[in-house]
Amino acid sequence: PQLGSSNTSSASHSWQAKAAPGQPEPCQPFAAPVEPPQTHETVRKRRRKQTQIMAECVRNKYRKVLRRAQFCSLALDEAQGRKLLHFRCDYHKPPWYYQGTLGVFSAGPQTLEDGVEDHAVKSMKRLDESFTNFCTPLRNSTLGTECDQELKDHLLKIVVTISADGGPSERRALFLACGPGL
Repeated sequence: PQLGSSNTSSASHSWQAKAAPGQPEPCQPFAAPVEPPQTHETVRKRRRKQTQIMAECVRNKYRKVLRRAQFCSLALDEAQGRKLLHFRCDYHKPPWYYQGTLGVFSAGPQTLEDGVEDHAVKSMKRLDESFTNFCTPLRNSTLGTECDQELKDHLLKIVVTISADGGPSERRALFLACGPGL
């Protein structure tokens, strides 16, 4: 070959070469994988997971707020077989207070033994379980669940008032909550 002249064949360029068997043609876009049609069950599972993640984001915000709180008041409100656990906490600096809902738990009996158990004792057990659930961050199931005991102890220490609407069993539950053991 002479200097200054190009004597290369067109087949030597990779963009002009033929593709190997089993490979897509050059400059051809890859086809997206075909997903199976979604069933109601898969949509429901996906939405449940999304709801759990959104609830965990709210709980993380509440955990940060309650860690800084000096005092906290709890209110139990029963409606349609469920108890709502509301809180209001106070600060020494602005914002002077913050309020929200810690959780919702079932008020009715879950097992036959629960139906025989005292309503006030059962309410206090469920209240303790809801504190534990609130203080347990959502994690990958392979990592396991672990309650933030420091936060739970802080919550139990800063609660100064607990209120509930209801009859004598609710008042008795409040009496039990004020005693040792919660």
